[in-house]
Formats: sequence, C-alpha cells, structure tokens
Amino acid sequence: MSGRYSKLLTGCIFVLLLFFTSTDIMASNSLTEDMITNIDIRNTPISESMDYESYVIRMVVDYAKEFVGVRYVYGGTSPKGFDCSGFIGYVYKNFGIELSRSAQSMYSNGKKVSRDALKAGDILFFDASSRNRAGAIDHVGIYLGGDNFIHASSSKGSVRIQKLSQYKALYIGAKRVI
Repeated sequence: MSGRYSKLLTGCIFVLLLFFTSTDIMASNSLTEDMITNIDIRNTPISESMDYESYVIRMVVDYAKEFVGVRYVYGGTSPKGFDCSGFIGYVYKNFGIELSRSAQSMYSNGKKVSRDALKAGDILFFDASSRNRAGAIDHVGIYLGGDNFIHASSSKGSVRIQKLSQYKALYIGAKRVI
C-alpha cells in the first residue's frame, strides 16, 4: 500500500475511534457488529459553535471572575492587590491586549459602545468620586452581561461583582477592545 493511502486509512481509523469514544460506544466494552452498523449520527448533538471573538470574551470574563475577593490596593496591578485600572489591565494583558494604565487614559483604548449595546467583555467607565461628579473618569470595570460587572472596588475593599443598574457612580461610557 502506498504511503499516501496508508496515511488516509490511518486518518479514517483515527476519526472513527474518536467518534466511538465520544459517543461512549467503546466504553461499554460490548461492541457488536450490529451496534457498529446501526449507528445513526443524525441525532448526535453538536456542540454550540462559537467564533474566536466570543471564545476570547468568555475566557476574559471567566479569568476576571477568578479574582473575586482579591483585596483592593491603591496602585495595585497584581493578584496580591488591585486598584480598578490595575485589575482591568492585568486581566486583558493575560490575553495579549495592552491597555493604558489609568482609568482615564484607558478611555482612549478601544471602540465606543452605547449602553444599550453592551456585550460581555466591554470596559465600563465611571465617575465614582465622592466629589461633585463632574464627569471625570476615575473608575473602571468589565461588563459581564446580564446587568453585572466586575471591578476592584475601593469602597468595598476587593474585586467584586455588582449590578450595573444598582451601582451609584456616574456612568460615563463603555469601550470594546476585543
């Protein structure tokens, strides 16, 4: 048999083995010819398809959630302690996305997104100061979807998830970096 056909046959056998393993037929240890010839793949569930962008967003959101409870540290940029922009920068840097360091300068990154078009992974910007709320950006978080966002809260002292609709700071806007 030529090398070309040998590789093709090996590939076909490999695909069949993967199929049988994934459908738990081989796990039963009682393979019969009847079982093998009567496999109907039309009802085999297909995993939900996801494009690369959605996959990265899900990874960003899941990664950010790993830090819930990490203490707030002014100027902090690591899991030993985060401030708001240090937290956002750390999370996105893990996925190869470099952002400006401060909340205010971070607003220059990405594409502006309206509040009614928010998607998980969007970066939210706020004026959270106790001053007169002049609209100066001084706080940032990551939108998780479902009216939730995650941020390093100085007032609560840690990374936490909150409802966007219940957050008391002045919402300034959002940016999409993925």
